[in-house]
Amino acid sequence: MKIRNVTLVPPDDEGYRAHQARHAQANQKLRDTLDPGPLQKLSHPVEELLRQWLGQRVPLSPRRILRYERLSRDNSYTTYYKEIDAVEVADDDTDDSSPRPKRLFEFKCSSNPGALSGAGTQLDRAVQAMATRWDRRHLYRHAVLVAVVPALMDLPHEPRPLASFDASVPAEAPAEERLTTCLPADELWAWGQSEDVLDAPADLLGDAQAKARETTSRRQRREALKEQGVPREEWPDDLHTEPRETPETETATFGDEEDESPMARALREAMDDDE
Repeated sequence: MKIRNVTLVPPDDEGYRAHQARHAQANQKLRDTLDPGPLQKLSHPVEELLRQWLGQRVPLSPRRILRYERLSRDNSYTTYYKEIDAVEVADDDTDDSSPRPKRLFEFKCSSNPGALSGAGTQLDRAVQAMATRWDRRHLYRHAVLVAVVPALMDLPHEPRPLASFDASVPAEAPAEERLTTCLPADELWAWGQSEDVLDAPADLLGDAQAKARETTSRRQRREALKEQGVPREEWPDDLHTEPRETPETETATFGDEEDESPMARALREAMDDDE
């Protein structure tokens, strides 16, 4: 895979905004058929809150959209964009027009700890492209999981609450390893309210937590029936199908040559069997 012209641009970059508009138009029919439920609605304000909170603790670049050109099958180059939730720059970097990235953040707001795996995959893709310009040995990857209902999740060992989250990279942590942090959503929400930076309905978190409990209960009941060997046709009606929300779009914006957009792929996967 040949890549060239790797750079970081701000979210208001004209090329990126035009690219987003094209994909939004292509996915409009899909969005119209799916309901953005409370868990999906929670993701955007949580991402904004976490970016503001993190920006008070480490130097973040306003340029967090990765842009690069990739050689296509017809030997022409296609421009690709990939959104990175936050990009920390080196402490001694004062060039805002061409920041030197130090650490890439991917945020996930979920009731499922498996979301960390998806975050890691997205970070790996970003590093793969960025390594053609910057030394990958100095590109740290940090996935942050905002736990909607921490009590429902089997969190990684030694989860650190928001109040004690150390935003610095441990000196002993090699860049090849992904760092992970789990934060309770209610602590982040409370911080946003105390700082008066929360731009979301006050009851949104409570609605999302109720949905998370409901979804987790269904998942646990399914798993129990599977372990007991109960045939699917004998399952209760409410366990046969899971109400679908609008799938969360990956933070990657693909080039125009892609066979399917992230939204189309998410819908296709959502239509597959739950298990």
